[in-house]
Amino acid sequence: MKISAVGKALGVPVPTLRRWTQEFGPGLTLEARGIQGQTRLFSPRDVRLLRRIGELLAEPEATYASVRRKLADERLFPATEDPSVDDQPASTPESEREAAERFVRIVCEPLMAEMLQPEQRRLLALEREVARLGAEVQSLAERLTQAAAEGAEAGRRRWPFGQPGR
Repeated sequence: MKISAVGKALGVPVPTLRRWTQEFGPGLTLEARGIQGQTRLFSPRDVRLLRRIGELLAEPEATYASVRRKLADERLFPATEDPSVDDQPASTPESEREAAERFVRIVCEPLMAEMLQPEQRRLLALEREVARLGAEVQSLAERLTQAAAEGAEAGRRRWPFGQPGR
């Protein structure tokens, strides 16, 4: 069965079923988990397990962890070895972000540094060339200013009769 048919049969919205397949994935078939973007296909056993999950979650103060423990007691769900796993959701945005950041630091950054090394050398050479050209422009500007001052001095008219006021 597809997820929409299971949702109608159980009276549960599709997004809720997707969440349940994440939280209770180890108890479901691989097809029901929708691994690698494949369409989720639920077996009759998967539907029975999801129905039981819905019943247990409907109890007051039920949590995913308590439902996992009850399902494990009923032998419908594999028991977890680590008790701290029961108290945490299957994945949190923080843990996913930390995993992604670790991946970037460990795998991507060295690759990017290796790929960017020729461009960094080229950029350094260009920066040196810009600095050299800047110094050359400054030198030309100084010479131009000096030549203009000398030209203004040479082009100035002199009073033909000596110094004025004498």
